[in-house]
Amino acid sequence: MKRISVIGLNYLRTPVEIREKFYFTKQELPEALKRLSRIDTVSEAMILSTCNRTEAVIVSTGGKKTAELAAETLSSLRNISRGKIRKYFYNFYGADAVSHIFNVASGLDSMVVGESEVTGQFKDAYNLAAAEKTTGAVLLTLYQSAMAAVKKIRAKTSVSQGNVSVSYCAVNLATQVFHGLSDKKVLIIGAGEMANSAATGFIKKGSMGADVINKTYSKAVDMAEKYGGRAYGFDSLEEALENADIVLCSTASPEPVLTKKIVGDVMSKRGHRELFIIDIAVPRDVEDGVKNIKGVHLYDIDGLKKTASNSVSMRKSEVSKAGKIVVELVKTFEKDLYMREAAPIVGVIKRRIYDIAVRESAVTAKQKGLSTQERENLEKTIIATVDRVIASHMAELKKRIGKGAAEKNGLINTVKEVFKGYE
Repeated sequence: MKRISVIGLNYLRTPVEIREKFYFTKQELPEALKRLSRIDTVSEAMILSTCNRTEAVIVSTGGKKTAELAAETLSSLRNISRGKIRKYFYNFYGADAVSHIFNVASGLDSMVVGESEVTGQFKDAYNLAAAEKTTGAVLLTLYQSAMAAVKKIRAKTSVSQGNVSVSYCAVNLATQVFHGLSDKKVLIIGAGEMANSAATGFIKKGSMGADVINKTYSKAVDMAEKYGGRAYGFDSLEEALENADIVLCSTASPEPVLTKKIVGDVMSKRGHRELFIIDIAVPRDVEDGVKNIKGVHLYDIDGLKKTASNSVSMRKSEVSKAGKIVVELVKTFEKDLYMREAAPIVGVIKRRIYDIAVRESAVTAKQKGLSTQERENLEKTIIATVDRVIASHMAELKKRIGKGAAEKNGLINTVKEVFKGYE
């Protein structure tokens, strides 16, 4: 039977220096999806790659062996020995995989619990895979069910209410360090969604404005005007750094934009003024050696975990409610998936039963010398009776699948037990 597996690594067990190696850009994902799809037992695949996780979601008939092949594929795409990073990977299978996906899509598995950014990222991941034709009926149903889970959790709980995002945590961290931001100069490197979210947060926390530097200067100008700051091009990076107290980095650059040399040169001109840098990009925007420069305080995305966990503790009851919703929705999804897989098997049994019923009605009609109309009426009556019998068996099948019989004993065995004597 086709089952869903999740293979990946995330912020909970994998440091950012490993996660960034497994980050796949939008341009890299098509090839990665094709490579996964070439595994013999894989029929469908999608990849979610964000700052906090990279996960392959596959539909296969190969079970855990296929999951291991998928992990090896991801490793080979990054030219990394599987043995060196095996401890970081996790694998969820069947109902556990579905539960994990629902938790991820709804933000319950995020570093900042309840954040909505991952929902959009999950949508983008599915749509890209669909465009690459690596999805099918199972992943479509999974995607639709995950979105239904997101909707229900947001409607029934307040787990996503308020400011819950990585950007929000970054702003909070800066506020805590400086005990307020009213006299601090903020520089945002990047002009994407997270950069804008951070700029909004800095303004709300009292900053007088946010300077912006971006590869596309026009975007920097637009964003700086919006947040009351000054726009810079990357040719003015050192000047921008000299003027800043707080720097937030959030670009999509594959290489560091703040190197040890650049920051070292800037710090030599700042006197005793310290520089606070928050790097929420993956791959990281700031070279690792920058943290060793005197006067520089560098936090990467993993450094926000404590701030994020504090925000979670205030919403524990809501997280618990959301978790219960996920449990019920997973049961429904699994039952529907098994029933879909059972349909061809049940269809064969149905046709066999109908054939027997029609043959027996024909024999009876001949023996009794029934007229054409009487034969048709007899056949209709017998078929209606068969339909009721099959319906009762289908109800029993759904009941057993709902209680986990198919997971425990296998789908085919469960169908045979329910339709014993007909198979």
